[in-house]
Amino acid sequence: MTTCAHCQAPLCLSKIHLFKRLTPAQQHLIIQHVDRKAYPKGSLVGQEGDAMDRFSIVNTGRFKAYTVNEDGKMKVLDYWGIGSFFGQNALFEPTLLPYTVEAAEDSTLCTIDSSTMKNLMTQYPDLAWSVLSELSGRIVSLENELTHLQIEPLERRLISLLWTLSDDHGKPVEEGRVLHSPLNQEELAMRLGVSRESVNRALKKLESDRKLRILKPKSFILYKM
Repeated sequence: MTTCAHCQAPLCLSKIHLFKRLTPAQQHLIIQHVDRKAYPKGSLVGQEGDAMDRFSIVNTGRFKAYTVNEDGKMKVLDYWGIGSFFGQNALFEPTLLPYTVEAAEDSTLCTIDSSTMKNLMTQYPDLAWSVLSELSGRIVSLENELTHLQIEPLERRLISLLWTLSDDHGKPVEEGRVLHSPLNQEELAMRLGVSRESVNRALKKLESDRKLRILKPKSFILYKM
């Protein structure tokens, strides 16, 4: 593994949205304990049911999460690109992995183990409060997404998801925010539980309604609302 002191990656773990509430001193405490590990394409980070004792952020490349049913049929749940994270349930205590995680291409992960994080938050209560506040916000966001999954129009759910992705993958501009999405249309569709064609139509509708502008297949300007 490689530590943060030697990292040349495009995104530091301390800069993701989950840790944005932390002070520079608190971020420094975390990155002192971060490890980075490479995963060749096709290699497994962990299998469904394995013990999980690390929080992970995608440093380079891409990973997919999936389950396999009794008939051996794979169901892909999500794809994670640079800046995406998983294992947040293991920030405080080891837990069981609810899916298999596989490198979809040559990739690297930045990780921090639960015992280290627990010790840090015991020593520095302000750090614990900052992390818990952000996790609470994530839970509220997920609850809202689930609540409106079936009752809100696809366009509204899609633009909401794009704005959420822009927290970690966007930057402010005069019109609103530029987003370089880690998810392609198929992966957005999977996240929203619809077809890729539906996402494509919804993006064109959002563009015609001046809610966004499509720059490239995975890049957008999200207009202020």
